Amino acid sequence: MWEVYVKYKTPGVTKMFEISFFAAELTFTMIWLLLRGIVWMDKRRVDWKREIGLLLMYVNLFIIIRYVFFARDLVDGHVQPLVFDSAAAFPLRVNLVPLVHLFDYDNVRDIIWNIAGNSVMFIPSGIILPILYKKLNNIWKVTAVAAIISLCIEIIQLPFASRASDIDDIILNTLGAAMGYGIYAAGKFVISFLGTAQSERDAVIIRTSTIGILTNVLLAAFKAVVGILSHSIAVILDAVNNLSDALSSIITIGGTKLASKLPDKKHPLGHGRIEYLSAMIVSGIVLYAGITSAFESLKKIIHPEKPDYSIVSLFIIVVAVVVKIVLGRYVRAKGEKVNSGSLIASGSDAMFDAILSASVLACAIFFMITGISLEAYVGAAISAFIIKSGIDMMTETLNEILGVRADKETVNKIRKILTSEPDVRGAYDLIMHNYGPGKNYASAHIELPENMTVREVDRLTRRLESQVYRETGVIVTGIGLYSYNTGNDEAARIQNDVRETVLAHDWAIQFHGFYLDMEAKEMTFDVVMSFDIQACDGVKILYEELQEAYPEYKIVIAPDVDISVTE
Repeated sequence: MWEVYVKYKTPGVTKMFEISFFAAELTFTMIWLLLRGIVWMDKRRVDWKREIGLLLMYVNLFIIIRYVFFARDLVDGHVQPLVFDSAAAFPLRVNLVPLVHLFDYDNVRDIIWNIAGNSVMFIPSGIILPILYKKLNNIWKVTAVAAIISLCIEIIQLPFASRASDIDDIILNTLGAAMGYGIYAAGKFVISFLGTAQSERDAVIIRTSTIGILTNVLLAAFKAVVGILSHSIAVILDAVNNLSDALSSIITIGGTKLASKLPDKKHPLGHGRIEYLSAMIVSGIVLYAGITSAFESLKKIIHPEKPDYSIVSLFIIVVAVVVKIVLGRYVRAKGEKVNSGSLIASGSDAMFDAILSASVLACAIFFMITGISLEAYVGAAISAFIIKSGIDMMTETLNEILGVRADKETVNKIRKILTSEPDVRGAYDLIMHNYGPGKNYASAHIELPENMTVREVDRLTRRLESQVYRETGVIVTGIGLYSYNTGNDEAARIQNDVRETVLAHDWAIQFHGFYLDMEAKEMTFDVVMSFDIQACDGVKILYEELQEAYPEYKIVIAPDVDISVTE
């Protein structure tokens, strides 16, 4: 907490203030939450994408405050307090000559630490600022803002003991912000190059994936800085995991871009199925993350280590959990809205990361209270859940590639449209082929009266094909015909008898396409059989029964597969 000590020295009085890191950050965090709450109440709505950006900017400032104002090394596992000593405040410790003292350190490690640390800390600012504020649309404006922030930090440091203000820090901070803007500009260029969407659906996928890439890169940068500065391998590995999530989003964008290519001579039905391949790769990444997490957890169970949690690492975990939950829900919702398996898998992956990080946070709090570490065991349980989810996502995508039964709702809707015409007695043999999300082709048979002309049939089928596409988005590539007898009572009687004979068998699901040519003595019909019987066996049974009942007729039975009849 805020700790104030007053020391008496001869001949005067020296005042010393010690400000703990926890108290400082808690105060700033409460102020930040209060200000954001006021903004939310004033606008009566929350722009979650902007709030994520502001939260990441705050985390960046959190890290800067930690390693600029407070000593890098821990004492007994705690951050050393910031000390104000009136006796040591003057003369001010200021360096205004650029680059002269840049290498005035005892060893190379400290030189690298000074240069890299001061630069890397401001890289996230260079990425976030132009995203949050559209007016900061070039490198000069971004670096100017970063230089002002750095200058304010250097001025605030002046009265504190063991702190010094250095023009080199401002230069390095500004350089880091310039590097961050370079990353932002390069990413914007690449995304613009890849993101020429062929449809609104593609635009949604690319835009959502872009948000995922930027969020994960920023999280990775924050965690990498904290991991390097705090010597925490766990935080560094978590940063690598965020980079793998960014890779998932890049794969999603690439898959969408390739899938949206126009049809060509070699692929006349388009390239839509590439999206399934990208979803398969993302599912593989989820599965790999689960397997590696399981191995790490098992190693910790076999060779347990006493965890060492710092306030900074716990704060980073909290922020990561919040950001990942929001990102995961957002990406998954967008994926379900536009039927993108890759986005759904990426959103699920983000939620798994949030669950994993939340479990680490819960275990850390439990350990700090009881001294008992459950991290490895909880990690193993969650890893099993992630592995199962990865397998489920991969299986679902593989089923789409292999081909699955058409959606019952869509099938019924198409049948209803096909049978909406007065002359159509039934619609059968509906077969749907999928060539990527939202790219469905279908064919079907309809029963029409035997006395319709070819011209009438042509007009009817064209009208039905157009109506199906307008109402369902499914392209009907062909409509086959069954004719039925009209004005013949004998044919109707025989048809009813044959239907009863056929459907008396449990494996006979549907009977249709019946036509009786009484002059040629020929009977034809189709029967849909379940997967419980071989088609040849079913035909043989029906043929023997019907040939015995109607020996004077030539019987032709066409067996159909249960593609879209049953659930």
